[in-house]
Amino acid sequence: MLTITDTRPATIGEWESAWRACGYATPFHSPAWAVAVAAGQKGLYAPEPLHVSFSDGLEAVVPFSRQRLVRGLGSQLVSSPLGTYGGWLASPDAGDGHRRLLCGLLLSSPALWWRLNPYDEQIPTEGLPIFDHEETQIITISGDFDSYAGSLRHERHVAARKAEKRGVTIRSAASPDDWSEYYRVYLDSLRRWGSPRGAGYSARLLDKLRLASDLRAELWLAEWEGRIIAGDISFSTATTMVLWHGAALEECLPLRGTVLLTREVIRVAFSRELQWFDFNPSGHLEGVRRFKAQFGAGYVPAPVVWRRSFLVKTAAGGRGWARRLRRALRGRPGKAADRPGDRTKNSG
Repeated sequence: MLTITDTRPATIGEWESAWRACGYATPFHSPAWAVAVAAGQKGLYAPEPLHVSFSDGLEAVVPFSRQRLVRGLGSQLVSSPLGTYGGWLASPDAGDGHRRLLCGLLLSSPALWWRLNPYDEQIPTEGLPIFDHEETQIITISGDFDSYAGSLRHERHVAARKAEKRGVTIRSAASPDDWSEYYRVYLDSLRRWGSPRGAGYSARLLDKLRLASDLRAELWLAEWEGRIIAGDISFSTATTMVLWHGAALEECLPLRGTVLLTREVIRVAFSRELQWFDFNPSGHLEGVRRFKAQFGAGYVPAPVVWRRSFLVKTAAGGRGWARRLRRALRGRPGKAADRPGDRTKNSG
């Protein structure tokens, strides 16, 4: 009978090798992501990768991080930090039995946050205690970009042409100064979303992600009259480009620069002959979901398993519990619109 024979802390080298060899791994499964987030979100996360050995000789790595919850709620294991895809990294020889054992291992933690990996189609989801039936939106890349663009809804073409006629241009960031200017655009978006003071990600986090070469982080910018008016941050693997973060200046939203920006970033994914362009989950924001759907992105399940500790369950009582728990989970007093991967509410 197949069993788990040993678990121990994984080395960074073991984690890195497992990530590079795993066909369904995303940038969020990499040690580079966990290490950059831990450095950028001071004291909130610490990588705790786990090495797993099976009785048939196969091995796996679970890229855990330990998250310190605010307001005295203790800590929990997260399968990947900042609400991103988690799970395990295993060889192609791992079968249903290995996955069931790994599910049991994850669920043995009394405090766990785990977003299922939409690229691992063999996760045994039956019976999992799903907390949130969320989805991501993904474009399957096939054929050439012009054929894809021709299939888009008419209003997307009209909006992109309007942006071009008004002088909006698209480029990739060329210097740290571009990232600093984009961060100021992000702060304007936080204000527009009504986020409390001190909410959102720090400039330090974005800088750590920029410097993490394994993430292949790229900042895509929309400019108008010499100003950066919108941007998107993407990470890439050999098969997938994932949009993780986006922001836009409120005063420039009527220029429709976000539409042109998204179209041109998708063009890059086609030119690189990738397999998927992933918009990331939208935090149940219907306007954001519609914006992505108008680019032909299909819905793919990316549900969340959340095993809450006794302290967290106790804090869940009373009025406003969901809001308080989400804030504690993110480690900062942000709003749903500030979740990883969410675009601005008025992107379209």
